[in-house]
Amino acid sequence: MYESLPLSVHLRGACWPPFVTIEYAGCYVMLLATAYYGWRFFSVRKERKRKKAQQEMREEKRSADVSFLRAQLNPHFIFNSLNFIYCTVEPYSIKAADAVVKLSELMQYTLRESGDGCICLEEEVKYIRNYIHLISLRYEPDYYVLFEVMGDVKSVRIPTMLLIPFVENAVKHGIVYNRANPVKIWLDVTGSVLTFNTVNLTSNQLKPWHSGVGIGNVRRRLDLLYPKRYSLRIEECGQIFTVVLIIFL
Repeated sequence: MYESLPLSVHLRGACWPPFVTIEYAGCYVMLLATAYYGWRFFSVRKERKRKKAQQEMREEKRSADVSFLRAQLNPHFIFNSLNFIYCTVEPYSIKAADAVVKLSELMQYTLRESGDGCICLEEEVKYIRNYIHLISLRYEPDYYVLFEVMGDVKSVRIPTMLLIPFVENAVKHGIVYNRANPVKIWLDVTGSVLTFNTVNLTSNQLKPWHSGVGIGNVRRRLDLLYPKRYSLRIEECGQIFTVVLIIFL
């Protein structure tokens, strides 16, 4: 007579059919293999993104360093020259002398260096006020630009020249001589949230700023400096151009 084959195996006191044990073991191995290769895939992709971001940061810093070095070309000569021009024109034109002073202050800000590339927001605000005043000398008395600041700007540090492109855009592409619809620039710091807003009328003869490379450069810088910590909304409705930037500091 033939002996019957065992239909089960014993594992830790439990009786399992052999085919069930093999089947579950195979599924378990496949599950582990899938989980491992999935983890490896996402880990490698995450590491590549991290390295890419670091490389972009290095390239951005190198570009900024080059720009700074170019701006540093004999600044003492430049300021001495501006001082000479001021002394020359001041007896004849207070307006021209005032323009030289504001230009000098703007240049001092752009040449200012900090270890982390940041500056007190109060200094950025001062630059914006000087810039608005300097441009006003060209259009006054028909020059209508309102700049309002709210919150504590003394305790906040931001990257140098971060807000300036939006101001330049509003003044350059906006209509500054319409008293009923002045260019409006608004800055608010509430807690750890910075909100910057510009509203201006645009001329049909001027090329929209957001259609060029300027907005791409601004977004790229924000992506590098505030990844997933900012929102930038740019809208053009008829002749009204609006920019709203929110940064979570």
